[in-house]
Amino acid sequence: NPTVHTIEVRIFRGNTREARIRKAVEACIAAVEFTRTLTSRAWREDLDALFTLWVARNKESYPNLHAYLTSANSPADKETAECAS
Repeated sequence: NPTVHTIEVRIFRGNTREARIRKAVEACIAAVEFTRTLTSRAWREDLDALFTLWVARNKESYPNLHAYLTSANSPADKETAECAS
């Protein structure tokens, strides 16, 4: 929920693990930065795949998010496995 001076971010599934909190914050920042790079043509592409690739290229800035997206527990990995079978 953007306002004039702040952006409210709700992170569901309460957790006290530092890596998960960092991953959630990194995901918010990465989503904003990623959308700044999109062209109108990119909106017709597979945005999930483009975002995952973008995070991989910027993994130094988003290490916790990158680790999650490349782990066997990530939804992106499960979707890839389902598509391959």
